[in-house]
Amino acid sequence: MIPHHTVDGPEGAAAVLCSNALGTTLDMWAPQVDALSEAFRVIRYDTRGHGRTPATGGVLGIGDLAEDLTDLLDHLDVPRAHLLGISLGGVTALEFAARHPERTGRIALLSTAAAIATPAFWADRVRIVRTGGMAALAGQGTRRWFTERFHREHPDLVRRFRRDLTACDPLGYTACCRVLGQTDLGDRLTAVRAPALVLCGTEDEITTEAAARALHAGLPDSRLEAVEGARHLVSVEAAAVVNRWLLDHFRS
Repeated sequence: MIPHHTVDGPEGAAAVLCSNALGTTLDMWAPQVDALSEAFRVIRYDTRGHGRTPATGGVLGIGDLAEDLTDLLDHLDVPRAHLLGISLGGVTALEFAARHPERTGRIALLSTAAAIATPAFWADRVRIVRTGGMAALAGQGTRRWFTERFHREHPDLVRRFRRDLTACDPLGYTACCRVLGQTDLGDRLTAVRAPALVLCGTEDEITTEAAARALHAGLPDSRLEAVEGARHLVSVEAAAVVNRWLLDHFRS
């Protein structure tokens, strides 16, 4: 499986592989591209069923999503990469790092946790999509992603994220919901040897600050940072401060 992807930055530079959140596309990393691509080869891709990567039939597991990263890196002839993942992308990055320590540089885990929400939460998400389609999630999705202030100050950007959410393949989206519903990497964290940056928004109701602290505590080598007043898509809502932390982390 070679997902749809783009590459920015100097050829031959250390690679940063970016894994997107559930319901978004590789475009969600636009606020990071200019900052990171001056020094790094920035690889962005669309998770299965998102953007221009098709959904695949059958039941998915977190291992399938992690091995999509392996296939992509092989396709690009990249032996080793830093990982930048948010939400579902963060869980994917954790699984990849546990499976492939020799191919993992540093990892940045944004708005994520060893287990996100509960199986019942994700089962309800699947039910909503089955009965009302992706459009039924649009309003609550962006409210969870961004603060009310961000909605007021950046309505065009919020509309773009809502559009990308509603454009997701329902089968791909619900398959990824089931992946999150069945995934708990708590007992895998000690296998993640890469230095990690754990970053959260203090207003995030999906992956809370407490969940980020638990993730930080479970990883052998990690640093925790919290962005005051940001919600789930912290890389968009607080791009300037997030970019500073990412550059500091990946350059260390």
